[in-house]
Amino acid sequence: MSTPRQRLLDLLRRDILELDASLDAALAQAMWSHDPAAGGLRLYRDSGFAPDFMLWLKHGEAQALGLVDPKGLARDWPQDKLDMIADLEAASLSLPVRGALVTATPPEHMALPPGMQATAESLWTARVLRQSDAEHIDHLMNHLRAALCAPETA
Repeated sequence: MSTPRQRLLDLLRRDILELDASLDAALAQAMWSHDPAAGGLRLYRDSGFAPDFMLWLKHGEAQALGLVDPKGLARDWPQDKLDMIADLEAASLSLPVRGALVTATPPEHMALPPGMQATAESLWTARVLRQSDAEHIDHLMNHLRAALCAPETA
């Protein structure tokens, strides 16, 4: 029996291989890194945000970086991590960054903030994807492709 983290890794691997095999016009290269043994990929020394997966997409000169972190949401809502994702996505960086938390926690067991619903749409607004949603990898990859194809700002 595979763990939620292993299922996510398998889905990411499958999606990237499909993209590479189909020579998707919007995606020339996809590289990924997975490093949970080291506590994830530490972006900022004391931030507490260390995503398990990093996807680097490149098409010609355009590049985008995707950060994905599997996260259980039964005990608490990780607003600090979601704020970090929002800050990185909004920042004017030379390499656009997009991120998401992916959870296997069933909606009825999520520790949601007041006013938030456990619908796929509401959670995605906060950059949370439910692993039980069959399209969660598609949502993530489309978000990354949009960053890859977005016009550069001066």
